[in-house]
Amino acid sequence: MMTGSVKERDDNRESVTSLIQAVKDENALRKEGIQRASMLLIMVLMIIAITVILAIDFSTSPPTLNPMILLMGLALALIVYVTFRQRTQYLCGACRKRIPYDAAVCPYCGHRFLKT
Repeated sequence: MMTGSVKERDDNRESVTSLIQAVKDENALRKEGIQRASMLLIMVLMIIAITVILAIDFSTSPPTLNPMILLMGLALALIVYVTFRQRTQYLCGACRKRIPYDAAVCPYCGHRFLKT
């Protein structure tokens, strides 16, 4: 009887340890996704700001905006956003498919993520 309870306790300890590790991994992935999304937003805003500055023609009075430079810069910002948006996702711990970093439930397998 003593051996069974020791074995059960060891099994429970292993289950708790694996659950804690899964939560830590999930939190690390979520944090990484949030950091990537923030960096992407900063990059896009910087591209837009630089584009506006470069599009201003100071040789005229009053200064005017060059619409071609403005459109090219906005197109570049959109391309950067669309290209890098995919990288702001992480893998579901249950089915290993890419999901948005802010998902509460995996859209593929229904796995629920713990709130942090």
